[in-house]
Amino acid sequence: MGASIALIILVISRIMLHKFDQFHIQDFGNLPSEISGVVQIVSIFYMIYAYQVVSNELQYGIQTFFTDGHRIMVEKISAMWVVHSLFQLALAIITYGFYSFYFLINGLGMTFLYAELFRIIMTFLLEPMILYFFMGILVAIICGKRKISFFFIAVGWIVTGGMNSEFLGSIFDNITAKDWKILLSFSMSNINSAYKSFIGYDISLAYELRFLFWLFLLSEFFFLLSLRWAQDFALRKRIRNLLIVLPIVLLIVGKMAILWMPNMWNNADYDQEVKYYQKLSHSKSKTNEAYDIRQYVMQLDGNQLQVTVSLKNMRTIRPTFQLYHAYDIQSITNNHRAVSYERYGDLITLHLKKPVDQLQFTYTLRSTNFHPILRNRKLLIGNIAWYPKKNNDQMYRINRDGIGVGFIPNKNSKAVKMTIQTKDNLLFINLPKKGGVYEGKAQAVTLIVGQGKTLETGGYHITYPSDWPDITESAPTFLTFQEKLLTYAKEIGPTVVNRLPSKIVLTQNITNGVAKLINEDHFVYDTSSLYPLASKDTLEGIPTEMIPIIIAPKKSPFYDAWRLAATSWMNRKLNVLDQIQLEDFNVPSVKEGTKVLEEFQGKPLKEQQEFLKYWYAHMEEATTWKEIHSWLKGNRK
Repeated sequence: MGASIALIILVISRIMLHKFDQFHIQDFGNLPSEISGVVQIVSIFYMIYAYQVVSNELQYGIQTFFTDGHRIMVEKISAMWVVHSLFQLALAIITYGFYSFYFLINGLGMTFLYAELFRIIMTFLLEPMILYFFMGILVAIICGKRKISFFFIAVGWIVTGGMNSEFLGSIFDNITAKDWKILLSFSMSNINSAYKSFIGYDISLAYELRFLFWLFLLSEFFFLLSLRWAQDFALRKRIRNLLIVLPIVLLIVGKMAILWMPNMWNNADYDQEVKYYQKLSHSKSKTNEAYDIRQYVMQLDGNQLQVTVSLKNMRTIRPTFQLYHAYDIQSITNNHRAVSYERYGDLITLHLKKPVDQLQFTYTLRSTNFHPILRNRKLLIGNIAWYPKKNNDQMYRINRDGIGVGFIPNKNSKAVKMTIQTKDNLLFINLPKKGGVYEGKAQAVTLIVGQGKTLETGGYHITYPSDWPDITESAPTFLTFQEKLLTYAKEIGPTVVNRLPSKIVLTQNITNGVAKLINEDHFVYDTSSLYPLASKDTLEGIPTEMIPIIIAPKKSPFYDAWRLAATSWMNRKLNVLDQIQLEDFNVPSVKEGTKVLEEFQGKPLKEQQEFLKYWYAHMEEATTWKEIHSWLKGNRK
């Protein structure tokens, strides 16, 4: 009872800490991920309790005194385990009630989020508690009253516990979702993150199968150990038959669990994707973009995609397209004839006999850590190559620090006719619906099949995640801020759009900053913030995120420094920050020009604006910081 009360107190305490957090952090979706910590703390007490009860029962060996002693003991232990499971079910339902009530009073509204919340609590609270209790019973049967029992309890508790990815991080951080060792843990893939915008919670049939795998495994040991109590020959034979069948069931269930295990939260799968891009050379593959795209026609059926690309002005028989490397290509055809191709990372080079005016790509969208697909939900943003694009580079490039990779955004292209036919229930698409298809001209297509909410305000249509509170009051402040930023940005350089698009998608903490896109017809923005949409903390981060996408980046060694200076100026214009601390930025061009940038920050806003506009327009002409410094002093052509 004490452990159960402790569980409830821990859950309530964590909710209260979130409620009265001095920084007003939102991140409601990830709040239940801390269940893993609660399970880790409380489960040891249940294991010890189960061990003590069963070891005391077995101490005098009464189960061997009678012919039906085996049946009596098995029934006693089974009854105790069932009562414990029912009690844990009640605690799990109470915990679900706490979280649901907290979500409701904070304005999350009634969505499918609550059904997934129930499932994640059942998966990562109820199921582990049932298994830990079973483990305590087995330790009692194996070790009896010996002191070494507590060593085995401790090992089982740590290795399979909800916090094993922290305690044994060096081990579990190297286990991918498709590795059999993933079955060793009872916990979620990443205890710091259980929810992804539009995709939903870290729940999958794989976790239920993993629970069954452990249940059958522990049952195998239980019946094997209890065989010594069985004195009846027929009973012993039935148990032996069961012991032969259970391993076969174990292999099938374990294999299915591994096959369906999601990889979007797994640290090892993230590292695997990073290493894949780090090995790619950005100059090894010869590319050819001597063609123009006239039209796309796409048919999306679940994760199966068929894309017909109409072409014009083709001046090559080796055209290069960009398509995400993880997608499994079934065929590339022209007039129903197969086209040979070679693939290098995200680049596909076709081998044609002559220029063509149409190509058809048939492939399957496959989930990865960078671009997940879970329960048919997908976030296909227009700046990633989820359909064949005219591009000559990989989607990601090694960061300057050599550790991670950074997303390479596509250059804004001309709008072409897009047609998409799908039976999926789309949460968002930037194309208008005409009849049974989505059709229109667009620079890129963003398509979301998933969990989210929508808001119509001030002529804008906003789509945002289900775990956000209602943004009716905060959206106008955010929109006004973005409109001002766009107006001010026009004063220092040519912007990619003239006005803020009416269709807006807001997300939170999508991998590698992919969710940053602005086109004429839609705007995708990742707040990169755990704070409310209109909070000071969120607004302060907008200039840093928006400058690179609202004004086209340049391939100059001085661009990073210009971007930093432009962000500093924009912050002052918008009254969010007075100055940027230059020592916080580990960028070579910034380090070399620190004195110039410090002098820049001391100038009046008007002088800063004129300098930034001139610097951007003549950036490629500069070869030294001395030249840029002279521009700052007013020596301009």
